[in-house]
Amino acid sequence: YVDNDNVYAAHLITDHLLDLGYRNITLITDNDVFAVAKDRIKGFTRALEKRGIEAEGRVVNCSSNKVSIRKTLVELLEKESVDAILTLDGVINALVLSCLYCMKVRIPEDVATATFNDSPMTELAAPPQTTVDIHPQELGREAGREIINLVRNPQRLKRNITVPVSIIERRSTQKEEGR
Repeated sequence: YVDNDNVYAAHLITDHLLDLGYRNITLITDNDVFAVAKDRIKGFTRALEKRGIEAEGRVVNCSSNKVSIRKTLVELLEKESVDAILTLDGVINALVLSCLYCMKVRIPEDVATATFNDSPMTELAAPPQTTVDIHPQELGREAGREIINLVRNPQRLKRNITVPVSIIERRSTQKEEGR
């Protein structure tokens, strides 16, 4: 087993957004059946609840297409005072950014955005996205090392390896002075 602690990762990014002053955070998911999604949802809701913020209705599952995401965003922005949107990965994040751009919603002035899995897509987005860096190279390196060790010694005890995560702060969550 080689992975990140996805509950912790989601808790970490949610705490980061809360520390920046965002209170009405919504997590947009496209598929909540996989363990990674379930863990990130769990970490997100725990972080909110730990700060005394109601998590009910803060996780929104929608299809990963522009029509569904735009409809979701319109509903969120009309019905609630959403000040930050967190997505489960860079692909959903790119779709959210595209829809917000078409809706003339400014990031981070009108709503902040953040996601998981740093990549050139998130770094080069307009604006560059705050992300949870899951360190995929280290995940691959550790998994490769473990496979080689198991091939060389099949009787070896299996290990669980948790690769740490970190936050990369970028423009998408930076509040302007006086705001």
